[in-house]
Amino acid sequence: MPASVAVRVLGEGPSVVLVHGAVGPGPTWKAQEALAERWRLTLVTRRGFRPSPAVDRQDFAADARDLEKLLHREPAHCVGFGYGALGLAVAAAEASELFRSLTLIEPPLFVSAPAADGPDAAQVRPATEAEPDLASIAAAGVPSLVLSGDHDPALEVACDSVAARLGAQRDCLPGAGHAVQRTPLFNRRLEQFLFGAET
Repeated sequence: MPASVAVRVLGEGPSVVLVHGAVGPGPTWKAQEALAERWRLTLVTRRGFRPSPAVDRQDFAADARDLEKLLHREPAHCVGFGYGALGLAVAAAEASELFRSLTLIEPPLFVSAPAADGPDAAQVRPATEAEPDLASIAAAGVPSLVLSGDHDPALEVACDSVAARLGAQRDCLPGAGHAVQRTPLFNRRLEQFLFGAET
């Protein structure tokens, strides 16, 4: 059986799982550590990022299996950024009962851009191969939020499409750029959504 992915747990309260994208969890979620005052945060380190097991190729399907295994311990609010959002979307389509809510930050669905450029491209399964059944997530009634940073018109259109298929709340945080979660507006918007999903 493959080794489990590494996680770091902070705080107490309702469970929130955070899944990073192309950069590890520390830099990705630094600004969210303050949320540990009210939430129990589980920062997942995806395969291919230390100290989780090494892989020859990053794969959103493998990420989804890891996340389902983790969530079987306790369903949670789940937040994914970039490539990490793909794994969450695939997992939510396969096991929606494990998700108290789903937040996708700039998920690279319906975008023709590669997940990586140059020599790194062969080490990342292309996001264009991901086809999570968003309609099944919507039908299951999983509260969903799609966020973006208003820096790429094509990505904004893609996020609009993802949100429409999920029946999700949709917000664009102007001036945030790709690192949406680093803007001061992000934590406030995320908590507003999470508190709403808790009721």
